[in-house]
Amino acid sequence: MNKLPISEINKLKKAIENANSIVLTGHQNPDADCIGSNLGFYHFLAQSKENIKIIMPNRFPENLKWMRGADKILVFEKDTENCQQIIEKADLMFSLDYNSFHRVGKMQESLEKATCTKVIIDHHPQPSNEFDIAFSDTSVSSASELVFAVMMELSEKQSIPTASAESILAGIIADTGCFAFNSSTPETYLAVANLLEQQVDKDYIKGKLFDTYSINRTRLMGYLLSEKMVVLPEYRTAYIILTNEEKEKFGYQIGDSEGFVNLPHSIENIIFSVFIMEHEGFVKMSLRSKGSFDVNMLSRKYFNGGGHRNAAGGKEFDLSVDETAQKLINLLPIYKEELLKS
Repeated sequence: MNKLPISEINKLKKAIENANSIVLTGHQNPDADCIGSNLGFYHFLAQSKENIKIIMPNRFPENLKWMRGADKILVFEKDTENCQQIIEKADLMFSLDYNSFHRVGKMQESLEKATCTKVIIDHHPQPSNEFDIAFSDTSVSSASELVFAVMMELSEKQSIPTASAESILAGIIADTGCFAFNSSTPETYLAVANLLEQQVDKDYIKGKLFDTYSINRTRLMGYLLSEKMVVLPEYRTAYIILTNEEKEKFGYQIGDSEGFVNLPHSIENIIFSVFIMEHEGFVKMSLRSKGSFDVNMLSRKYFNGGGHRNAAGGKEFDLSVDETAQKLINLLPIYKEELLKS
């Protein structure tokens, strides 16, 4: 089990005991780890506290709505005034699966203005100093795994609710790519073993996460692989572009592109893959790598982003999708030696 600072655990225990109103929050475009960590902690806290709310900046994918309590999640963009009032009145606020308030979109100003005790539980690098209580560890596979470690300390290593275990396990499975990524550690598997003791069905969870996509999403994936994937074997790199026109053609829904960035990694000798997607007003990038190649560094330096060594995101606000791809291509010769030896 991950070792946590006892001083922070003690501060958190006191903060929870004294709180009458608690709000849990996640990042913009919440994924399975974000939703799983929030719902997992929600069900845990609900054993002793009543006034708990979960707020996401915007909508989350349909294939995550099976998690118990998902119907209770508030969406800031949809219910802004109500969410602002909840945040303003909160005694205790949790930031789960993000490291700074700039990652919460239009919710940023409300969270920054909040006068309550602020807690971060996250696994991303370079956490900001905006928080009063911090659990930040980049060696942990997922926010869900770290939230689980916090819950176990708070409960003095007693069992947790089955609903918590389901959501936490979903977050871990998703963020480790079913344990395929190098973020999995012995502690990850110990956490999973503990969660499985709570009568959760891992096969059911995996099916809900990965086997409930729409026909349109499957057709979009086939189209991208067949028509849009560009492979650059001399740099051990591949990238895929998705435009707004193509999103409309295939009836794109939030979450449909989840995992697309990993598809080129099934190609022999490809260790760096990039998914470039057009949005209204900006271009979003997802970057993944194998081995020692640091996409976090690349994204932070050139694409207004960041993340982990082998998984990062970025954005371009002044370039088109094609221009963004060309910028990427122009950078590859600089990193050719690193790519070839990774």
